Amino acid sequence: FEQWSPRLALFVETEAFVKAQATLRQQRFLVLDGPPEVGKSMIAASLALVYASEGFEVYDVRSPDQLFTAMNKTTRQLFVADDAIGSVDLDPGKADAWSRDLAGIVRSLDREHLLIWTARHYILEEALESSGLGDALDRFPGEREVLVEVGDLKPLEKAEMLYNHAKHAGLADVVRTALKANALCLVVNPNFTPERIRQLVEFLRTTTFSHPAHVW
Repeated sequence: FEQWSPRLALFVETEAFVKAQATLRQQRFLVLDGPPEVGKSMIAASLALVYASEGFEVYDVRSPDQLFTAMNKTTRQLFVADDAIGSVDLDPGKADAWSRDLAGIVRSLDREHLLIWTARHYILEEALESSGLGDALDRFPGEREVLVEVGDLKPLEKAEMLYNHAKHAGLADVVRTALKANALCLVVNPNFTPERIRQLVEFLRTTTFSHPAHVW
């Protein structure tokens, strides 16, 4: 998760993050579910940083086989499967592999061996309907007990994200003025995701404007 380090400095502890942290501690297994660009991977990376600071070894795993190979009961470990069952579309092979091995994986989890998945909502829904994943999740600990939906961000949370990005970007005075004037319109827009916040601030940082009105 070294590639996430620069972004983690801008991270905002949203309600979804707090719920995800509690779910992982209680269930040992966490599924971060949501549409693209809403911060699933960021929450996973932030949780990984928290656990790394507590002495856990963090592993990026792509399959159950990788998890079982790395599992060491004498070491505190956190396993993260980002886009566990497909990044853009459902990967039936991955879904079947996790479905087949999930019961054994969950039995191996405890307070010192934890697992995080991230999955786009439409991919997870398809997997639950078309593979054995739904039955596997229902057996233990249950789909709704481990699932945290990411994406229902409050305007205040998005405003804090925008502020953090703008503060660290070193924007010109003319840009900061325009951004402050239009911040409310931006944060209430449901399409203004964390990734688009990052993209907007990067665009404003690298573009020259002579007047606040020119920004928009």
